[in-house]
Amino acid sequence: MVQAEGQKLHGRHLLGIARKRSDPALSGRLGLTVTKKVGNAVVRNRIKRMLREWMRLHGWVPVGWDLVVVAKESAARQLHPEDFATDLTRILRSL
Repeated sequence: MVQAEGQKLHGRHLLGIARKRSDPALSGRLGLTVTKKVGNAVVRNRIKRMLREWMRLHGWVPVGWDLVVVAKESAARQLHPEDFATDLTRILRSL
């Protein structure tokens, strides 16, 4: 539902899709999508671990929002947390 109706926020290596929840008092939810186009299982899991760790350290999804983060194919070439930080910061500030 988020991917069909949400607002898309493009970054260099990530795509964020955000949608307000029906009840704004509900906690925020996060979904991560890293497809096989990005790389093999090792690369995909590394990207997911880095994204979850960044979200844990720098703030979670705001209350009342659903957020899906989709890794683009270029994410596999940039496996440094700093490269994802600018995209994630921009996406979360847009909410």
